[in-house]
Amino acid sequence: MEEPSWKRALERLCAVQVSQEDDADFPDELFDAVDDLIDCWGADDVAEIVAEAVYAGRATVEQGIVFLNVAVWSGTDNGASMKHTLDAWVREAQDLVRLKMALHHECYPLPTRA
Repeated sequence: MEEPSWKRALERLCAVQVSQEDDADFPDELFDAVDDLIDCWGADDVAEIVAEAVYAGRATVEQGIVFLNVAVWSGTDNGASMKHTLDAWVREAQDLVRLKMALHHECYPLPTRA
């Protein structure tokens, strides 16, 4: 049985090396791999599959944060659908990996400070 295309796209994304430096330029292959994952997944919200890749050891938490931050600008809805998932991760606060990725996302979590 052939592996789904989104799994191959996720593996390609996880293989991209990203710098931990805040001012580092990301390689073009990162943006291409994120675009490919979104296309193969069929939705802009790739947060859960990125989190699962982190848990499976295919990506680090830091890579996952970068992948999600790039995905916001790569999708068609400017991260609106993914923000719902990240907000839920913050509200639930039961999963440290998901919580860290949500809190390090480039937008403020939840609608208000309260």
